[in-house]
Amino acid sequence: MIVHTRRQRDSFLQRLFSFFRGKAAPELPDVLQNEQFRHLLEKERFRADRRKIEFCLVELLIEPAQQERLQTLCAAFRSRLRISDEIGWLDERLCVLMADTPGDAGCKVANELIELAASINISLRAKVFVYPDKQYNWEDFMRSPKSAAIESTRDDKHDDQHDDNQHDDDRCDGQPSLEPAFENAQLSEYVVGEAQPLRFCEPVSIVKRTFDFVASTGALLVFSPLFLGTALAIKCTSKGPVLFRQKREGKDGRTFTIYKFRTMIDGAEEIQKKYVHLNEQSGPAFKIKDDPRLTRLGKILRKTCIDELPQLINVLRGEMSLVGPRPLPVHESKACLPWQRRRLEVLPGMTCIWQLRGGREVDFDEWMRMDLEYIRKRGLWYDLCLLWSTASVAIFARGSV
Repeated sequence: MIVHTRRQRDSFLQRLFSFFRGKAAPELPDVLQNEQFRHLLEKERFRADRRKIEFCLVELLIEPAQQERLQTLCAAFRSRLRISDEIGWLDERLCVLMADTPGDAGCKVANELIELAASINISLRAKVFVYPDKQYNWEDFMRSPKSAAIESTRDDKHDDQHDDNQHDDDRCDGQPSLEPAFENAQLSEYVVGEAQPLRFCEPVSIVKRTFDFVASTGALLVFSPLFLGTALAIKCTSKGPVLFRQKREGKDGRTFTIYKFRTMIDGAEEIQKKYVHLNEQSGPAFKIKDDPRLTRLGKILRKTCIDELPQLINVLRGEMSLVGPRPLPVHESKACLPWQRRRLEVLPGMTCIWQLRGGREVDFDEWMRMDLEYIRKRGLWYDLCLLWSTASVAIFARGSV
């Protein structure tokens, strides 16, 4: 009931914003509106996760001057598409959803739609997205590489350029071309950028963002003496930097740098492979109780959760929230199953259900289910309850070591 009410509210706000922008999607015969199409897309994702099958979504890019011919174009497409394929609007973009369709077949259909549009004098480009992730060699599928622009994300190599959502354009030959073609493109359900059609993530609510901003600002001011004392203690008891920085994967699959007070010896990540055999966590996560790399002070900081306080900076910057699924290191997050990656639909947080129900003692799959439980129940009051419970864990030093 709460989810249904939230969707109605978001749908109303979206229609309201579209009205003021003057860009409401036109109503066409046999073309689903945004809310219907988004629901169908979400349903297909659950089905793909359960049956371990692929599906494709093709975004159609049409010149503004030819928008008035959309009805003719959609009618022509119906003659080519299967009965099970659906045409609809997704955030004011015309898309085709092809269920039970692998990436190679989706690319062939996209190319045929481009040629079909050209036969009725309509200029068309397409962006093809495949769920879940998979590698494809586009040269095997595209008969006319210059007639279609296939937008994709590349393996990010965990550098700062990925944070700026930059992509490399590979030309299909040595000559300049107006239409880029990509080789060995990686298509992802979490394609970052304005033109991403496969976006399952909802925007952060104004109420949550306002609460996070005000609360993190106040907490940074209140805890500033504790920050200073902790920094001095770390410097005096072990070699290395005060803050630990690590790339994590957050909302929409965007990578960001997380900040924590250093609780391990300097260079702990480099020697992690030595302790793989001690890993006590299932799945791709790496967790060791009483980790031998921990410093004496680090154990105290973890017990009292003081090591997490620098993440208030991440909250202030909008990369994290006070409450939300804990962000995983990039390599661990990318190793998650598709259903587990649904946790990336919301901002990661400093605390969540997992921390309060056993932490390291919880099986990885159960941890992921707890994160999905939070996504279903999330709301300001629920966040306040989790924050109150987290405060008691910190006060009585019941944090995980």
